[in-house]
Amino acid sequence: MKKKVGNICKTNASTLSRKDDFEEILYLDTANITKNKIDEIQKIAVSQAPSRAQRKVKNNTIIYSTVRPNLEHFGILENPQENFIVSTGFSTLDVVDKNISPKYLYYLLTQKHITNYLHTIATNAVSAYPSINSDDISDLVFDFPDNPIQLCIIAVLSALDDKIALNNRINDNLEAMAKTIYDYWFVQNADEKWEKKEIEDYIPSSGGFAFKSTEWINKGISVIKIKDIQEDNTLNFNDMSKVSEETIVDDKFIANTGEVVIAMTGATIGKVAVVPYHNHKIFVNQRVGIFKSANPIGNLPFLINSLKQPYIRESIFSISGGAAQPNISNEQINTIQLTMPDNNLIERYNHLMKPLYMQILKNQQQNQHLTQLRDWLLPMLMNGQVSVNYHLSDC
Repeated sequence: MKKKVGNICKTNASTLSRKDDFEEILYLDTANITKNKIDEIQKIAVSQAPSRAQRKVKNNTIIYSTVRPNLEHFGILENPQENFIVSTGFSTLDVVDKNISPKYLYYLLTQKHITNYLHTIATNAVSAYPSINSDDISDLVFDFPDNPIQLCIIAVLSALDDKIALNNRINDNLEAMAKTIYDYWFVQNADEKWEKKEIEDYIPSSGGFAFKSTEWINKGISVIKIKDIQEDNTLNFNDMSKVSEETIVDDKFIANTGEVVIAMTGATIGKVAVVPYHNHKIFVNQRVGIFKSANPIGNLPFLINSLKQPYIRESIFSISGGAAQPNISNEQINTIQLTMPDNNLIERYNHLMKPLYMQILKNQQQNQHLTQLRDWLLPMLMNGQVSVNYHLSDC
């Protein structure tokens, strides 16, 4: 049965008002959720909340960023607290049709061809930046199977999402453990005798390759661009730009497992990510720096935890400031001061933390495969090309 989204949902149903007796709110901005993974929830006093903190949500509210839909800032909220408020940059959708599962609609809306379609509308909009409005989502029409079949399809896709989420939680715990030990060894118990050296004294950064616009193709070798570096220090391998396998590029522009890449321009300047295990060659594009060493995974623990220190990002912001489009060079990155203890202590820390980071990188690789499988299955389950063999009682 075909149904229009606007006929099965209430859009932007509820707004924060003076009647809401909240002293503080839990606020989610558009940049802090990607493909249903929340990076940060801000706890803010109502009196200090930004003007965009307006939209109220409830269980199974679908939130969909109206700015640059291709960035995939969307999610479905399960049992949020009463004072959980999201930005007006989201369109909120609350399903009111009892024959439609909210999770099923969420999966429909997050298919790649749908986000691409909405992004096409956004790029043609007369606005300062690519954006859609809530009506563009409400006007979408989908074919919905009977509810039991919806539930079985949800069960398949949710199983993949749950495993991805579990791996992310494991990685978060491992990274928190590594950070705690780093802070205890190198921050809280810093020795005044330790030298102030520069980043290049540990591992220098170098720049990526300047690919020509004519070299981009649909299939080939993946290239890491700034857009692929995520706030959680991982790389988004979905929709990476590609160049031909025949493109001749020096090995110094190849990203190896355990190496760290850094954004060198734009609003996300200073953002870093670790290259996980991968089976294919990956290049690094210009304006993306890379920290290369002979023993990437062995040197990774101290490097990544140092680069994630607030004073490093602040130094990058300071150096790159003063321009409409902030930029920083590899030479400038390499001269940023870094507190360097005795090499023996660094080696002890790296040796202790290496197994943790090997597990983190393996989990990230598994998530890549699971994400690719889910994204491959999603449209085919929705259009009936792949059927679900679950017994309805299992769904």
